[in-house]
Amino acid sequence: MKILYIGDDNGTSGQRLKVIKENSEVTESIDPYKLSIFSKAITYKFLFSFPYGLFIPHLISSRIRLIIKSNYDIIWVNAGDVITPSLLKFFKKKSKFILCYNNDQPLANRDGHRWDIYKNSLKYYDLVFLRSNADPLDAIKLNVKFFCSLFMWFDEDIHLVNDYSKKTKDIDIVFIGTWFPERGPFISKMIRSGINIAIYGARWNKADEWEQIKKYWKGNSLNGKDYTNVLSRSKISLGFVSEENQDLHTRRSLEIPAAGSLLCAQRTFEHSMMFKENEEAVFFDDVEECISICKSLLNNENKIKEITNKGHERVKRLGLSNQHAIPLILKTISKRIGRVL
Repeated sequence: MKILYIGDDNGTSGQRLKVIKENSEVTESIDPYKLSIFSKAITYKFLFSFPYGLFIPHLISSRIRLIIKSNYDIIWVNAGDVITPSLLKFFKKKSKFILCYNNDQPLANRDGHRWDIYKNSLKYYDLVFLRSNADPLDAIKLNVKFFCSLFMWFDEDIHLVNDYSKKTKDIDIVFIGTWFPERGPFISKMIRSGINIAIYGARWNKADEWEQIKKYWKGNSLNGKDYTNVLSRSKISLGFVSEENQDLHTRRSLEIPAAGSLLCAQRTFEHSMMFKENEEAVFFDDVEECISICKSLLNNENKIKEITNKGHERVKRLGLSNQHAIPLILKTISKRIGRVL
């Protein structure tokens, strides 16, 4: 089966591309952001700031059209924020099946104009993957033919650490993530309670509480094996959900237990579906409950090990990894279009 992948060749998109290549006869890829006349950062500013990204999506889409010479069984579009309706009409002539995978929250009222083109283009895809907390009515209003709600995926090659018990647990509690206004007061209160926490991520210097937090800030965002290594060294890892994103779980909800750390996350419906509370993960509703849970656990190393072990086994059973989900998707589509993987 021949597949064309259109998406960023780095980060989690690049991780999915790798698995697709491992599960198809021929896979070609195009990173659309490299076809912009601007850097990726400036390209994103156009997408966020101007209706329909001004001319940027049309420029990128026209360049993609010039590149494509072959026919494909499947065209897999990641994100879809620079893929125009006219390009998708062209794809219809060049492929048997077009899908769009987006693990952001493009139907929510946020991110400025970034998703204008995406929303205009949805009706041309044969299958659209949306986050599990997306409102189906929004998809229906946009004339989506067929959509599938999905949980986030982790990557077994990057995040799964089976020998985590051999790691030196030299970090009590870690949070890896970007600063948001609600996170500053939360972390500050944990610090004032006497908890020793390591913080990694961007924009923390914007926090009103920065003078107190900066001693605990260890650096900017971590990626790949560096990210996984810090999780594996941590006894407890915090899993915040984004209020702005309307999250009920995030990739970290899976990556943390996969790496061999205890997940301490905000209590949500989806977290409670994924893990048994106090057996496979621990949950909190507010900072006071989080502090109480963390202090209790740090005084009980055996309990930390027990929950960590059970959470690790649970995340492997859930099947929410690139290596499990992507082959299943490709196999299902191949049957529909009459091709064999």
